[in-house]
Amino acid sequence: MKKADFLKTLNYLRRNGFRKTLTAVNERLKSHYGEDYQYMLPSESELASQRETCVLTKDPRKISILVPAYETAAAYLRELLDSVLSQSYPFWELLLADASESDIVKTTLEEWKKEHVLPDGASIRYERLPENGGISENSNLALSYTDGDYVALLDHDDVLTPDALYSMAEQIRAYEGQDKKVAFLYSDEDKWDVDTGRYTEPNLKPDYDPDYLLSNNYICHLLVMEGSLIRRLKFRREFDGSQDYDLILRAGREAAKEGSLMIHVPKVLYHWRIHSGSTAANPASKSYAYLAGKRALEDHLKELKIKATVMENDHVGFYQVRYDDGIFPTREDIGAYGGKLLNRDKITISGILDEKGICAYAGLPDSYGGEGNRATVSRRAKVLDARVMILREELIPLYEKHMGIPYPGDYETRTRAFCRSLDDRIWKQRSIKLCEAIQKMGYVLLYTPEIHVNQ
Repeated sequence: MKKADFLKTLNYLRRNGFRKTLTAVNERLKSHYGEDYQYMLPSESELASQRETCVLTKDPRKISILVPAYETAAAYLRELLDSVLSQSYPFWELLLADASESDIVKTTLEEWKKEHVLPDGASIRYERLPENGGISENSNLALSYTDGDYVALLDHDDVLTPDALYSMAEQIRAYEGQDKKVAFLYSDEDKWDVDTGRYTEPNLKPDYDPDYLLSNNYICHLLVMEGSLIRRLKFRREFDGSQDYDLILRAGREAAKEGSLMIHVPKVLYHWRIHSGSTAANPASKSYAYLAGKRALEDHLKELKIKATVMENDHVGFYQVRYDDGIFPTREDIGAYGGKLLNRDKITISGILDEKGICAYAGLPDSYGGEGNRATVSRRAKVLDARVMILREELIPLYEKHMGIPYPGDYETRTRAFCRSLDDRIWKQRSIKLCEAIQKMGYVLLYTPEIHVNQ
């Protein structure tokens, strides 16, 4: 077992006890999540085409890359700088805000600059901060030195893919061409194991989902935010460790008010380095960050005037929101919610489905978390199996129309006979039609994994 995996397992044991840890280890050993993943660099012809497009771009959007640095290892900083220099999009500025006590960052940068030439339109600015005020204060001071139309956040020990900024700028241009304002964009990411040189654990994210965001900061890297928005919101020091999560929650609220867009770019554009001190290697190494995340989420709900209790999930960095007055009285946007359909062996057979009626967690024991622990967190659904669906009262006639059977009421009374009153295929086909009808009325469907119906 790798040291990183051992540390994660030990932390999980401390939080959840032996039985749950045994289940989690068993899942880890049997899972094949991302087993065949290989990060593929964009080809030279693709990058050349992107560079050629940039030459012809009129009024390009400048992207400021914000990097708060502290005693960054020379090898790591060089790799970061190389990854920025390799960008096919040349309209960037890199801002290194150095809070180090030593000169390692400054010296490394000066040596690197002697060996490289920046493309036209690009620049690097180094600022030695007067003191180490913490990640948020350091970042805010760094923000004051930037003037980009958009700001990208890059950790001092991670790297970008060569098409990262181009892919973001391409989306910004596309939506601006439709007279739409983009508040922020985010991409998929993976992890880079420095010991093996391999890229692992691809995090392929969904489109913007404010309910999934209540469960954890799934957006993470790469985040690119509209410049005036991030400079107005800034980072808040009381949430140091989860300052990005707090920023995203607040930016989402602002974007919703202004009608701006939150765009998912479905490409791996960010490599999160795994090393002994990184959160990627051992989430417990920054446990304070997850407590700060909980506080940020509580503050977010308070600002939305939602009375709720935030609890930590079994998994570090994941949360569960319990609405004090119940879901329907609190959330007028939710038309139905539901969880998992289990067989007698507590194996998941249905619940949250895709448009074709396929459940990603079918065959997993109820206690398993699934890829990225997503089976354990609430989020929006495209389809819920009607066998596990709890409906807003005014939608009950719609259920009975589409399902052809009486609505069964409380999920705790749903018997095996009820679950088998229709063929499984019919259940799913009719569930798809019902969910389409509910969403056409403007309602949201919510997956709530703590709800179980036993078939």
